[in-house]
Amino acid sequence: MPCLSCGHGKATGRSALLASTQCLLLPSVLRCDERTCPRVAFAAEVCSAMVDVSGVIKLVPTRDSIVAALDGLPAAQGAISPFVPGETVGAAVPVVEDVILAGMSASIAYLPATDSTASARLVHMATIDALDSAHVAEGSDLMVDLAALGLSRGVDQAQIVADLAALCAAAEQVGMTVTVAGLAHEHLDAALAVHSAVAAEHPDLGMTVSANLVRSEADCGDLARRGSRVRLVRAETAEPEGLAFTDAHEIDKAYVRCTRLLMAMDSRIIVATHDPQLIEIASALAVRSDRDPAGFSFQFRLGVRPEAAEELVSTGARVGILVPFGPNWASYVSTRIALRPNSVFQAARAALGR
Repeated sequence: MPCLSCGHGKATGRSALLASTQCLLLPSVLRCDERTCPRVAFAAEVCSAMVDVSGVIKLVPTRDSIVAALDGLPAAQGAISPFVPGETVGAAVPVVEDVILAGMSASIAYLPATDSTASARLVHMATIDALDSAHVAEGSDLMVDLAALGLSRGVDQAQIVADLAALCAAAEQVGMTVTVAGLAHEHLDAALAVHSAVAAEHPDLGMTVSANLVRSEADCGDLARRGSRVRLVRAETAEPEGLAFTDAHEIDKAYVRCTRLLMAMDSRIIVATHDPQLIEIASALAVRSDRDPAGFSFQFRLGVRPEAAEELVSTGARVGILVPFGPNWASYVSTRIALRPNSVFQAARAALGR
């Protein structure tokens, strides 16, 4: 009998670290046998540090321990495919095709190795070409990390402006948009200056704003007044107290304030959160502000709460899926998935009907 969680035995089953972890939480009579199911065997290995004897997911000691565990498993990359398709854009293209067939749009994010000397600009250009060749570029978005373009390494700002402008021009030719990814507070002023310079010629260029930063409400106002697209995330990086809100409830309130401001100012906002309450509030604010559904969208990370994304699509909402790829996939999973138990719990509850 197919497992009720990970779908082992089904032609379209979800091979996922998340699904396999859910599988481990099922009663033994309802789940796969780890001797025969590679998904569950993998989850048993990786989650041994995450699941105690009572089957309750808990935080692992450190981020580095998860990265080391994932990187050390030969089967790891394939098993986490619902979160990261692979290291190359070729692995991401079929996922983008599936996203589009599901009535959603895709945002592509490259995950470079921390010690990489490869040109991020060349990788982004190749990504645009690959999506265009597969006829899935139209309506897709390219996520660009300015740190990977050299902002965090002291590369001349004029060069970064030129590189980002070139990427925007190439993307526009095939019907894509570009969005600047979130950065640490120390690089934010420079990133906003780069965005402002490039957006003057490429007004569809988006900018990520992290609601946990104390300054973000003011940044949202400035971007909205310039007519910029704003991708609003809950928290992109950990920042010291004084620069950022650290209490979860305070971060949520900041997210709501930023959302309310952007909705009221008719900004092109991307509500990038998996939190059901924040999504519900954003939807209510859109109605209150009499927003055209075409003027804002929601965004989910690949593999997290897919049923919620599908439900939003069924209501007529615009939904995007962040599709990452690249050699730094283990770090991405540890920081964006494994060390954020709320996303895992929300997805597990939804998948198990609880």
